[in-house]
Amino acid sequence: MIHITSKEVYSDSGKFVHRLGTESYFKRSTLLPGDTAGNFEEVDEIPEETGTSYNEEVNSMIRQRYSLSEELAILRQRDSKPDEFEAYNEYAEYCKVEVKRRMIEERSSPGDGDERPNT
Repeated sequence: MIHITSKEVYSDSGKFVHRLGTESYFKRSTLLPGDTAGNFEEVDEIPEETGTSYNEEVNSMIRQRYSLSEELAILRQRDSKPDEFEAYNEYAEYCKVEVKRRMIEERSSPGDGDERPNT
């Protein structure tokens, strides 16, 4: 069963939690403003479809705003600078949603001549 506290979301049954509409799968994550139980589902495993190109795109987008050292500093100081961490985390979640939207848009674009098989 999915549990939501004031700060995080997780599964009490050891399953992964999937943030619907994204490629985000996790055991425990920070709750974003506006999140409700309807934003999540429990899954037994992470689908193989989450490929490196998705991860690379998200990473690239995050790097446009945060360098690796800045990101590590924010993560390290998560408890002492919660507002800074929250801003970073919201941006990272936005990046994941945006990359997913772009990938869906690219897949549904007809006539681009670049048809890829589903793997």
